[in-house]
Amino acid sequence: MYLVMFTARPKRATLQGRNTGGAYVNCWVNTKNRRLVEKMAQKHIEKSGWNVVSRQTKVKLVSRAKAEEDQEMAERYVEAMERGGSYVFYCWPGKAQPAI
Repeated sequence: MYLVMFTARPKRATLQGRNTGGAYVNCWVNTKNRRLVEKMAQKHIEKSGWNVVSRQTKVKLVSRAKAEEDQEMAERYVEAMERGGSYVFYCWPGKAQPAI
């Protein structure tokens, strides 16, 4: 299982675009091919009505044991195992991007 984070902005034609300036997107991708992780995540983000702005973290391999150290990580890991991926959008309002 791989984890990578992007920043994204909503496409203007979506409902999110009205009140949301952007989001950090945690992408849990279940694939054996590390080289496909970014493309798969970006494709999902764009299909969800968002434009990818940048990658915030390197692609990380996450073991089940590591994911189980945190309740939310464990839930995302299980969801990604079942569905092929899990994507969490942490949105901020307006146009400004908050500091990390």
